[in-house]
Amino acid sequence: MPKPRVIDSGFFDDLDVAKLTRDERLLVVAMVVACADDYGRLHASPAYLRKQAFGYDEDITIEQVASMRQHVLGHCHNVHLYEANGQEYIYFSNWAKFQKIRYKIDSKLPAPPDELSRETNVEVTQDSREFTDKSALNSPRVEKSREELGSVEQPATTAAVFDAWLKARGGAINQLDSEQIGDFVDEYGDEWVLEAIRVANAARQDRLPSLNFLRSILDRWKEQGFKAPFDAKARRAEYQAEATKKEEAERTARKLQEWKAQHGTQDTS
Repeated sequence: MPKPRVIDSGFFDDLDVAKLTRDERLLVVAMVVACADDYGRLHASPAYLRKQAFGYDEDITIEQVASMRQHVLGHCHNVHLYEANGQEYIYFSNWAKFQKIRYKIDSKLPAPPDELSRETNVEVTQDSREFTDKSALNSPRVEKSREELGSVEQPATTAAVFDAWLKARGGAINQLDSEQIGDFVDEYGDEWVLEAIRVANAARQDRLPSLNFLRSILDRWKEQGFKAPFDAKARRAEYQAEATKKEEAERTARKLQEWKAQHGTQDTS
C-alpha cells in the first residue's frame, strides 16, 4: 500500500528547483512520491529513475535521465548521492522536515554516511501516537513487552502495541500490518488494541493471528458495549472460568462412564 507523500507548496519557488528544467523537476517529484522509502532513501540507478518518472515517455532515454540526475545533484543541496556495497543511492537530507510519516517501515537500503544523515533515533509521541522507528522499542517504558506475550502486563503505549503484534506474528510485520495497526490504535486506543492482540495470540492455536481476526475482536467488544479494556479482561476471565468448569464436568462424566464400564454397571438414566 503506497504511502502518501507531500510536495511542499513552496517547491516551485525554491531557488534550487528554479535552476532545474521541467523534466528535471518532474524527476525530483517522482523521486519523492514514487521512489524514496520512509527514510528518504532511494536507488540512484538512471534506469530505475527513468522507469519511475518517465515510464510512458519513450523519447526519454536512460542516458538523458543520467544527465538529469547529475544536474539535480549539482543544484539541489538537500539531494545527495552516496555509495554502499558497490551500489549508488540517493538521500534527501530534509526528508523528515516535509514527510510526517506516522508508522515507518525499516529501510531495506543502506544508511547514508553519518555526515549526511541527521535522522533521530526515536520519534514516538503519546499525543500523535506515532511509531516511526523500532529503536523506540528499547525504551524502558516498553521493556516488559519483550517478554513472552501473555506472561506480563505490557504498558499501553503505541510502541508496546507494535512490539506485541510483531511478537504475535513471529517477528514478521509488513507495511499493511503497520498501517492497519495504526488505524486500530487511532480508532480504539492503545489499551484496547494491546488487549485484543493478547486475546488473538492466546486463541491462535497453530496459526498466526490475522488482521481480520484482530478487527473482529475489537468490533465485537465495541458491539458488546465494553467501556474499557478491563471490562474485556473481566469477560475473558468469565469465559475462562466457564470453560474450566465445563472441562471438569466433562472429565467427571468420562470417569463415571469408565467406572461403570469396568464394573459392568449399565446406565439406565
